[in-house]
Amino acid sequence: MAHTVLIDSNKLRRLREQHVLSQEGLEQACREIKGCSVSIATIKRAERGRTLSQRTVARLAHFFSVSIDELIVHESARPAERPVLPECDPQKSIVLWFQAAAKPLLSQVAEKASQFEPYMYQRTEKTLILAFPCSCPEAKLFKLQQTLKQVCQPSQKHRALITTGMLVQSHPFQWRMTSQCVEQITRLTRDIPDGTITVYRPHKASFC
Repeated sequence: MAHTVLIDSNKLRRLREQHVLSQEGLEQACREIKGCSVSIATIKRAERGRTLSQRTVARLAHFFSVSIDELIVHESARPAERPVLPECDPQKSIVLWFQAAAKPLLSQVAEKASQFEPYMYQRTEKTLILAFPCSCPEAKLFKLQQTLKQVCQPSQKHRALITTGMLVQSHPFQWRMTSQCVEQITRLTRDIPDGTITVYRPHKASFC
């Protein structure tokens, strides 16, 4: 029987969401981008805190470009690293998804957007995701859109989505998008034209 290990389900979920992938999207990306097969059932099992084979953990580590050691929960650390958190109601939030080839542009957008006091910040090499309180949503959506227009030049390669979504608290001071929110953003960002800032509200969207 293959040796199994316990994967850090919270770390795996954070990595997946940082790449703006649903569980189904991760399965497809593993197969098409990295050429390694990880089934959707395995991904769901991993995020429920079940053990996986070392081979599967190695495939996930390869996809996310992290070490195997970063993904697994060591025996001595299990009680401290896997606390039972109290239930927290999902909070409606404004979410900014921004993608650019130039790292300085990502930094400029992050700096400008900080005036709106984000309470979730995720950044990868080319993508920035921020979440903001949903007070006065229409006004904030418009102000965010105008802020991005000021920062982004037409010649710069970028794509942006401003929308609303649900976040849950995964730690006393950490928030993450719900799986439905991740799936929505994954679906919407597939169709955003390059060089545009998209504001998406239920049943209507505007490109500019």
